[in-house]
Amino acid sequence: MPDQDTLYARWLNGDISPEEEKALRSSGEWAELDAIINAANSFTLPRYDHDDAYKALKSKKKDTRVLPLNAKWIMGIAASVSVLVAAYFVLTPTHTLISAAYAENQIHHTSDESIIVLNDGSSISYAESDWKNERIVNLIGEASFDVTEGSPFIVQTAYGQVEVLGTTFNVRSWDNAISVECYTGRVKVTYGGKEAVLAKGKGVKIAGNNSTSFNIDHNSAKWQSGLSIFRSERIENVFIELGRQYNVVVDYEGDRMRFSGGFVHDDINNALYQITGPLGLSYEIKPDNIVRVFK
Repeated sequence: MPDQDTLYARWLNGDISPEEEKALRSSGEWAELDAIINAANSFTLPRYDHDDAYKALKSKKKDTRVLPLNAKWIMGIAASVSVLVAAYFVLTPTHTLISAAYAENQIHHTSDESIIVLNDGSSISYAESDWKNERIVNLIGEASFDVTEGSPFIVQTAYGQVEVLGTTFNVRSWDNAISVECYTGRVKVTYGGKEAVLAKGKGVKIAGNNSTSFNIDHNSAKWQSGLSIFRSERIENVFIELGRQYNVVVDYEGDRMRFSGGFVHDDINNALYQITGPLGLSYEIKPDNIVRVFK
């Protein structure tokens, strides 16, 4: 039987043989694969109860994200995430892969002088071999684009794609949804067999079968100016975004609610207050990059 990583990748691509699937199921590895991928996709965290005050995290963004998982699960989740990224991007030796770590933005210039800025925890991939004729970028996460005029420029995500000729725009593809803002020119968003054309100053958010259009009064992505903005977003997704920006894990087990507003990227206490204050919540910064939010 092929090694486990190879089987994982082939399972993600849907080309595992019946014999290999049967062997995995009988050996128990199939259950482990499902568990690891579910954990990588959800990261449902237990409660934390450290007693000492955490004072060093006020404005310093650390390099390591600490999760309360044992070594086997850590290695399994890391391997499955790597396989998921590789499977989605379908990397070849001619592909360029660019990633931004947590608490980090990454600026990338393509050969035609288009500029792509990646938000924290995001990745792109594209083939350089025929870039002049076919400009296709695969995106996981969020990025802003300043596209040089030329052949069609397509941003592909798991939830839809965006096509332009030459313009500036932002694409966010997290949490089973896609949100697009157009700052100059026009962009076409394709999702679920439908299309939406956005002109300057327009945006659209698509989640499942629902789409919401909105106006924007800014000419660049707010996160590039150090501010994350949300429009009736689930609070758990807001805390996940805060975790990406400050490299922390938020422990919240309260009511499901929605948040409209924003938070800054340069001070974690201010950011937490901007989220929790309007919702009547409190927070406590604890050791090991943990933030506890409670009623």
